[in-house]
Amino acid sequence: MGLTAAGAAGRGVPALTRARRVSVLGLVSGIATAAFALYLFVLAGLEPPAPPIGIPWWSFVLVFFVAEAFPIQIHFRNEAHSLTLNELALVLALYLVSPGELLVAQLLGAVIALGFVRKQRALTLALNLAVFSLGSCVAILLFHGFLLLGDAYGPAGWIGAVLSAGASVFVGVLLAARFAWLGSSHSLSAELRTLAAVAGGACFASASLAVAAVQVAESDARALWVMLVPIASTALALNAFTVQRRRQGHLEFLSRSMRAMQGAEFRSSVRELLEAARTMLSADVAEIVVFPHSSEGAALRSVISPTEDVLMEPIEVDDIRLGALKSISAHEAAALLPSGRQPHPLDDYLADRNLDDAIVTALQGADRIFGMVLVGNRLGDETTFTQDDRRLFETFASHAGALLENDRVKSQLRHQAFHDSLTGFANRLCPSSSPRIDVRWFCSSTSTTLRPSTTASVTAPATSS
Repeated sequence: MGLTAAGAAGRGVPALTRARRVSVLGLVSGIATAAFALYLFVLAGLEPPAPPIGIPWWSFVLVFFVAEAFPIQIHFRNEAHSLTLNELALVLALYLVSPGELLVAQLLGAVIALGFVRKQRALTLALNLAVFSLGSCVAILLFHGFLLLGDAYGPAGWIGAVLSAGASVFVGVLLAARFAWLGSSHSLSAELRTLAAVAGGACFASASLAVAAVQVAESDARALWVMLVPIASTALALNAFTVQRRRQGHLEFLSRSMRAMQGAEFRSSVRELLEAARTMLSADVAEIVVFPHSSEGAALRSVISPTEDVLMEPIEVDDIRLGALKSISAHEAAALLPSGRQPHPLDDYLADRNLDDAIVTALQGADRIFGMVLVGNRLGDETTFTQDDRRLFETFASHAGALLENDRVKSQLRHQAFHDSLTGFANRLCPSSSPRIDVRWFCSSTSTTLRPSTTASVTAPATSS
């Protein structure tokens, strides 16, 4: 299962800092140089084993194109990676074409798939091509090393082909870890172990299918069609596993986030919500706007993005923001605004914030809509928000609205309990000056009863039938 970088930044902001761009350029140059040297001095004179069927080398351009054009996306923090059936094509090419033809076919197919179909940025494309080249060179070297031990169509060749595919994936994961480390201040060891396990398991499955296809072709090429079913089943099973794993991870993260925000003060809760929204939806930008109760108050805007980190900033509600609030208030479902969408009433709102795609929904309180929340600029060059993301975001916004409304009510009741209702001045006795006062007892003695804190219970988003 081939691993490619799908992009490390959202489309609406600068992709890389200058220092990181220089580091990535150096990494790409080093990988490409190593691959070129390995081919030039070691692999150039090698020939493939006697192929069971004659296939022109250029047909593998199409095979590698199909393998790379339809990936399975995996997101880890601010990095996006794609899993493909690249190793299936690689093992077939090891048996059927020369090393030079394999590399040319793979690079041409990858350029068309990544550059024209998935529309990756130039630097991401260059990194992936360099990783492909080095991984394939290592695979070719290992495969031909095993051929010294026995026949290509015997145990030596079978084991060599599968291990060669595994070596290619290992190179990809290792370089992906290095690429992710360049832009992350946090440890990614747990995520990379998971990525390696998924990619490695799928790689050995697809490589084994390719070896089986080669053996079938050697016996009777007319029976090759029977391999279509297990190959398609493997691809579908991997896709289903990845989707289910992502949903499970989202729900676990949502549950942990809501529990962590219990008891936190309002400002801290807003920051936690923004960080949770960015992480769960793999977005670059998360924004919450809380509207005032009356026309005299000011709206409070909080946003976290690569270029902004603002909490509870007073703002004026302009016509664009007011129009956005009216638009999302008219619908119960969140507004899904993917890339390449049809014209939408919220397009001006997104353009004003330099967002290419987004999900926007209202924050619903007990008796009114008191705010709106947005995530925008999906990470990765070729990905955008989906219906599954919208359902997850609706669940998140529902719990977030309950938590924020509960925090707001508690703050108001606390203020009412310790301030004079006529003058607005603080009472002589308040928690800050007399810590022995039990706030819960004091509030229970007033005419207003403090509501108990809401306990967030996470439910799975409804799935469409």
